[in-house]
Amino acid sequence: VEEEARQRKGERGRGREDASMMNSSEPPPSLSLLQRWREEVYRQLVVQASLRSELSHLDREMTRREEVVEEGRKRLAAARRVEEEKRAAMEEGMKWWKGKVEELGEVVEKQREQMRRAEVDNNCLRACLMQVGEGLSKIVSTHPTSHHSSTSTSVPSSSSARFHSAPSSRSHHSYPFPTSTSTSAPSLSLSSLVRVFEQVRKRGEEVEAMAMRVDFACHRLRLLGSVLGGEGGEGGREEGRGGEKRRHAAARL
Repeated sequence: VEEEARQRKGERGRGREDASMMNSSEPPPSLSLLQRWREEVYRQLVVQASLRSELSHLDREMTRREEVVEEGRKRLAAARRVEEEKRAAMEEGMKWWKGKVEELGEVVEKQREQMRRAEVDNNCLRACLMQVGEGLSKIVSTHPTSHHSSTSTSVPSSSSARFHSAPSSRSHHSYPFPTSTSTSAPSLSLSSLVRVFEQVRKRGEEVEAMAMRVDFACHRLRLLGSVLGGEGGEGGREEGRGGEKRRHAAARL
């Protein structure tokens, strides 16, 4: 551009010189001078055409680069939107999992409370069984042989029946026999003993079913803990081992 400006300035200077020469009384320029001027004009035209071509090429290149930059901005904005959507979905999923863990924690806590109540009931039933055993031994020792034979034949047949009734209440039961520890022989009938044995069997089944529910809830907690990064895994394994012990105890009972 500077070269072109200098050339134009030189042309204007030469034009003024030519005009002054023509206005003067000097003779017209020679043929060689005109030839030289024509070559100079052609050269300037070639330079201008080259400059126009270069300018057009630069303009196209600038437009292409602007389009590339705009496309990059669009891609960056789309990637940011996708990242924000992923982050929002991840946060929503974490909230859902935390809610599930809290819900299962409440369920496990309720199951533990039921287990504690069931253990209290089992202790009461165990004490009642001990009293029933003492009462049976006293009945066998104080009654005739015929009554003993009828007892031995009637109790297993009645106590071996399988009842599939709904689980009884978690509160303490009123059993049909005295709870005192006096040394006098209790007045217990065979039907009362059969009912006591059936109640003990049903309570054992309830305790075993409750232990299985607690272990299942602990297993779900372990799975959720492994999904959330291993939190709560050790506690779930401890609960699982405790559930095995409770099931074995219920089976023995």
